[in-house]
Amino acid sequence: MSQMLESLSNPAQKDQLEERMARIKEDPSLKPILEELESGGPTTMMKYWNDQDVLKKLG
Repeated sequence: MSQMLESLSNPAQKDQLEERMARIKEDPSLKPILEELESGGPTTMMKYWNDQDVLKKLG
């Protein structure tokens, strides 16, 4: 957890994370899932929580 917080406070890593998120959001296979997650909240998140295919793509 502390490593994640450190990476978010490091400007270079923050930029890399933002770039990666932008690429993920443009992935045609993930775009509808991410839109659903943004609009559906925690209930929708639980739908994908154990979906190995989605987790691999996000990982």
